Amino acid sequence: MIDLQDYMSGSIRNIMTKAYKNVLRNPREARFAFKMQQTFQKSEKQRRRLKETEDIDVPPFLISSISTSCNLSCAGCYARKNGIADDPGKSTRPTLSGEQWRKIFEEASSMGINFSLLAGGEPMMRRDILEQVAEVKDMIFPIFTNGTLIGPAYIQFLKQHLNMIPVISLEGYANVTDERRGKGVYQRVMHAMEELHAEDLFFGTSITVTMENLHQVTSDDFIEQLRSLGCKLIIYVEYVPTEPGTEHLAFTEKEIAEMEAVQDHQRERFDDVIVISFPGDEKHMGGCLAAGRGFFHIGPDGAAEPCPFSPYSDSNVVSLGVRGALKSPLFRKLRDIRLVGGDHDGGCALFEHRDEVEAISRANGNTAYGRIVNLCSSRYLMSEAGTEAYSASKGGIYSLTHALAISLAPYRVTVNAIAPGWIHVSEAEELRPADHAFHPSGRVGEPDDIARACLFLCDEKNDFINGQTLTIDGGVTRKMIYPE
Repeated sequence: MIDLQDYMSGSIRNIMTKAYKNVLRNPREARFAFKMQQTFQKSEKQRRRLKETEDIDVPPFLISSISTSCNLSCAGCYARKNGIADDPGKSTRPTLSGEQWRKIFEEASSMGINFSLLAGGEPMMRRDILEQVAEVKDMIFPIFTNGTLIGPAYIQFLKQHLNMIPVISLEGYANVTDERRGKGVYQRVMHAMEELHAEDLFFGTSITVTMENLHQVTSDDFIEQLRSLGCKLIIYVEYVPTEPGTEHLAFTEKEIAEMEAVQDHQRERFDDVIVISFPGDEKHMGGCLAAGRGFFHIGPDGAAEPCPFSPYSDSNVVSLGVRGALKSPLFRKLRDIRLVGGDHDGGCALFEHRDEVEAISRANGNTAYGRIVNLCSSRYLMSEAGTEAYSASKGGIYSLTHALAISLAPYRVTVNAIAPGWIHVSEAEELRPADHAFHPSGRVGEPDDIARACLFLCDEKNDFINGQTLTIDGGVTRKMIYPE
């Protein structure tokens, strides 16, 4: 039985050794690669330590979709199909801030996670996030980009942050790339690669491989062209037919075997280029690596999902952290029944069993939830002279409540408020019969009245009450009062 931690740690060491060798002539890149080699050795020890002390299997990398917008509309895009991405300004899916992403990656780094692939959408449309996460210096962030936004400003940014590595998407030569990505995209990508090469920056390319472009993108001539442009990393991504009617583009077992043989040839002939295949290389790692076994996917809103092609979640890294997300019941179930880490002949195991994964997700239940109850006052509805500041502050709580309810809804958190009226909290306060009679309920309120309402709103089953302000005042605000 394969020791996955040993295998993946060894693979990372081999990749970093090759990367170091490939940049030796560039002192700046060589220093960075040497430093990261030392850092990753410490990370490997930390992952083992957490396994021994907390029984947590920490994966060495993450896939993080940081953007919900894309400036291209590529045919067969899984991110659009799965609701991750849309045209600029059209997506309604909540997104995390740069500060939130930085906090997530700081925790990941402290646990020994070495890489996070940044995806989207188009991640370079979120410069604010990239600037934050670039400060997490103990991690490397391959940026999966269409390359069309790379220009002088981004070149300068990449020179300052060598841990940010652009991985530019291609489909092959101009005719194939433009057919899927749009007219003129290929030339823009070539120009971006030339600019990166001119600055001697480390970059790679991501190639979606289909039945139609397999022989073109794996040919020696194609690899030679990429090498001449300075490309030092090639990631082959086997096409997953997320869009109906494109099943004919996906590999059969014959093409999977052919792809494996081609990569063996490439790794031997082009020893100055790092060649990786996904999910093809998983076959040698005991099966699918998703659901925390080797990685997991973080959605734009922080949802922890098995992988980008399996967008189901029962936890969120914002509320639970990376450590908590790795304990996801959904992840555990997928591993237990061997949907990940089971027999694997190539292709995407979770996508092939998507109906089963969805059924497990529903049956497993999304157990993580939250309740927020703000304390307001009936003064948000009514006032006395001279209470402007107080009344305005309570009105602010009222508005904050419904705004937060919308913002936190994706995390299964409801936000409500209670607006108490006259609540008797002091034994020193003497109540008169008239005080009780003033209330339609016949009495002044007590703290238990508020406590019971809080418990009601916090009940797990009461998730359909959201964004509301519950006035508890014995009916006073509904009482018509005339001058005597």
